[in-house]
Amino acid sequence: MKRSIFSIILLAGMLMTLSSCSWFHGDNSGKLGGYWHLTRIDTLETGGYEDMPQTPIFYSVQGEILEVRNVDANLLYIFRYKHVGNTLSLFDARRSWREQGDPVVEDVEELRPFGINKLEESFVIETLDGNHMVLRSGMLKLYFDKF
Repeated sequence: MKRSIFSIILLAGMLMTLSSCSWFHGDNSGKLGGYWHLTRIDTLETGGYEDMPQTPIFYSVQGEILEVRNVDANLLYIFRYKHVGNTLSLFDARRSWREQGDPVVEDVEELRPFGINKLEESFVIETLDGNHMVLRSGMLKLYFDKF
């Protein structure tokens, strides 16, 4: 029950954010669309990994924007993205802060906790189905479950 109420509140907040964004022009996100929970990060160079099943980091894709959020820390970033074939490219990173006009992110350090290590990051989509997504960058592999 607790998770259900939390989920409803979280989704309602995300929908309000997405619908108020001037970039939103309808949803053409296909299989990528929806709400994804980041559950694991592998470091490709060292073979290390971090399981994160309880960490509240989510990616949400709808229309022309991709949103990353840490629910506990109240951090929210929005990106434009391109999904072509098995490549997902993120660009135009902005801190979601309406009062300040959604300022452009200039320091990638803000994005590293979300598995994003470049202001313009590209991922190879290794898995994308109704339940799971796996993205691989030059440094990391990110595992998601559909929420």
